[in-house]
Amino acid sequence: MRAVILGVLAASLAVLTATPGWSLDPLAEVEARERQWAQALLTGDLEAFDDLLHAEFRLVRLYVDQPPISKAAYIAMEGIIVDRADYDILSSSVRDDMVSITLEFDIDWRMEGRGPLPGRTICSDIWVPVAQSWKILQRVCAIPQ
Repeated sequence: MRAVILGVLAASLAVLTATPGWSLDPLAEVEARERQWAQALLTGDLEAFDDLLHAEFRLVRLYVDQPPISKAAYIAMEGIIVDRADYDILSSSVRDDMVSITLEFDIDWRMEGRGPLPGRTICSDIWVPVAQSWKILQRVCAIPQ
C-alpha cells in the first residue's frame, strides 16, 4: 500500500512539475527574475528584458500623469544610463499561478538630455507563469514621500 501511495505521489509531482511555470518554489524563481531585471538595468540588456516581460506587460508610474508603458515601449527606451540598481524586497505573496512582490528600489540613473531620474521608488510587481518561466505582467511604481 505504501509503495502505491508513493507511486501516485511521484506521478502527481511529475505532472505538476511538467506544467508551464510550476515549480516547487515559485517565489525563489521570481526573486531570481527580479535580480535579472536589476542586472539588465545595469547592463542595458534588451534581450533580457524581452525574456522577463510578459507580452501584455504594463509599467504604471503613479508619479507622472502619463499612460502605462507597454513591453514594446519599455524595450525601445533609449538614453537611460544606470550606474547602480539596489533593491530590498518589502513583501511577497504566492497565489495559485501568480506571485506578487513589492520592492523598494534605490537607483542612480539618468536620462540623456533630461538628467537624473527618481532614485527611490516602491514597485509592486505581478509575475505569472508562461512557458515554464515567470514573466512580469505588471509593475506599478510610486515615489515614497
